[in-house]
Amino acid sequence: MAVEIATLAEIKEGLRIDYTDEDNYIGMCMNAAYEYLNDSIDDFEDKLAVERFLNKAKIPYILIIQELFDSRSLMTKDNEKIKHIVSSMLTQMRYCTYETAEVV
Repeated sequence: MAVEIATLAEIKEGLRIDYTDEDNYIGMCMNAAYEYLNDSIDDFEDKLAVERFLNKAKIPYILIIQELFDSRSLMTKDNEKIKHIVSSMLTQMRYCTYETAEVV
């Protein structure tokens, strides 16, 4: 990962985890979520330099990690709402223009 979207501590807070037993798996989920976003959004790493984009990217990033962590099996109907939210955010992030003047 070139840019850290969220820290391990922030991820664990979102997952409501206060122990270290799952840190390696969470790290794998963090890498997978980053790569997923990178592959889904044109110029993702360049856009991360823009604070507005980074702030928005944090939400789908954490939700993807949470989904990977919580659903270590196939998706269920209960997860359809989360998938729609993440999909919508990714679409916005893909097509929205971000000014380079907003660099972090």
